[in-house]
Amino acid sequence: MRYTLLAFLCAVTVIAYIQRSALSVPSKQIEAELALTSQDMGTVWLAWYTGYAVFQLPAGWVAHRLGSKPALIGFAVTWSALTATVGAATGFTGLAVLWGLMGVAQSGIFVCAAKAVGATFRSTEQAFASGALQCSMAGGAALSVYVTGQLLGPLTWPEILAAYAVPGIAWAAAFALVVPRPEGAGARRGTRTGRGTGAPRAPGPGPVVPVAHRPADGSALCNSSNGPARSRCSSPGSRGTCKSRRA
Repeated sequence: MRYTLLAFLCAVTVIAYIQRSALSVPSKQIEAELALTSQDMGTVWLAWYTGYAVFQLPAGWVAHRLGSKPALIGFAVTWSALTATVGAATGFTGLAVLWGLMGVAQSGIFVCAAKAVGATFRSTEQAFASGALQCSMAGGAALSVYVTGQLLGPLTWPEILAAYAVPGIAWAAAFALVVPRPEGAGARRGTRTGRGTGAPRAPGPGPVVPVAHRPADGSALCNSSNGPARSRCSSPGSRGTCKSRRA
């Protein structure tokens, strides 16, 4: 099931990167329709990246409190809905606010993915999972430029943004139905106790201390902590000095 989880995480990464890059191709058309300058569009992108960066830590707190699955579903639905509503902006302020809020919502994707991977995959498999996510990031960015370029013309840029919201919401519904809660699956597999994850085990019982043997003459043999040498006590009840001898 962990590879099913990984497949869903890679899919939502591609979807998120297609959505977040959706304004790059039609930027000139957006400037013309909304009477914006290139500096205005730069500020719109600044709003997105600021929200995305600043809310990484709060998003991590949400993922910790709710769990990676519920948090990621909520983030995906929110950023997809905001992607669709960006096309309704009528000016610079509306576009900057809506696009910035979309960046805030997308800040949760990788903190949730990291938590899910850590809870589900063994330590020897986590690098592979991270590599798959990185591959999906690059693939999604490349697909966004190509797909948006193909759609622009047959569709207006607001229609493209509305269409891009559909995969995100559909993904959230499928993820909710198909994939079990990663933290619960990790606990059942023993990842929290270190089985198969490289986590340190709880210390076991200490070494067994051998019981001193009593020879036939009644004296006691005392084990020495300094090596193989042993000492014979001079008398059974005596606490005096012991004569050291080799075993």
